[in-house]
Amino acid sequence: KHAKTGAFHTSGWKHDLAMEFGMKDVRHFYSMIYDQNTSPPEAHLPEEMIFDHEMFQDTNDEVLGQFIDVLNDSFADHYGFSPEPVDKFIKFRDNRREPMRITFAKEGDDIAGILLIEESTRYNEENGTKVGWANILGVRSQYRKRGIGRALLSDGMKWILDRGMDTVYLGVDAENPKALDLYKSLDFRVDKESITYQLDL
Repeated sequence: KHAKTGAFHTSGWKHDLAMEFGMKDVRHFYSMIYDQNTSPPEAHLPEEMIFDHEMFQDTNDEVLGQFIDVLNDSFADHYGFSPEPVDKFIKFRDNRREPMRITFAKEGDDIAGILLIEESTRYNEENGTKVGWANILGVRSQYRKRGIGRALLSDGMKWILDRGMDTVYLGVDAENPKALDLYKSLDFRVDKESITYQLDL
């Protein structure tokens, strides 16, 4: 029913082309950056919870399935989200070479939240940088407002920085004020803005 396209930044030929075809500006997103010279602010899980870490490339299909279940549950209420199939992430795991780590926040056997973070080795080699990306951060709705997302991200940032990186990026919906407040509380700032355009067919 719809055609969509995205364009980085907020001007340029891609934006002009979208407007030429009658597309409408429907959503804005931010790329946020952490590039402080100090350790990220401390953030801890509730006492009854623990972190469970595993390198992404070492996860078996069952663990990856658990990760996808939490991802789909956590993002069900987000703009434009469609459930992710496990097969897609199995292929991603089997073909990805950058060091990536999955973190589960667990309460007993229950998984409350997840983080997938990577050291962007190929990009760094090509650009002479030392950056990582927080690719996926999700907390199930029944576990929100307990500091779990903040604790997951802080823990992941420390892992990236301990690997010698000096910068962490993440992406966020500009119309998600709770997520923006969370990221800003960990000293992220808006770096770039992008736009999603849509045409009703």
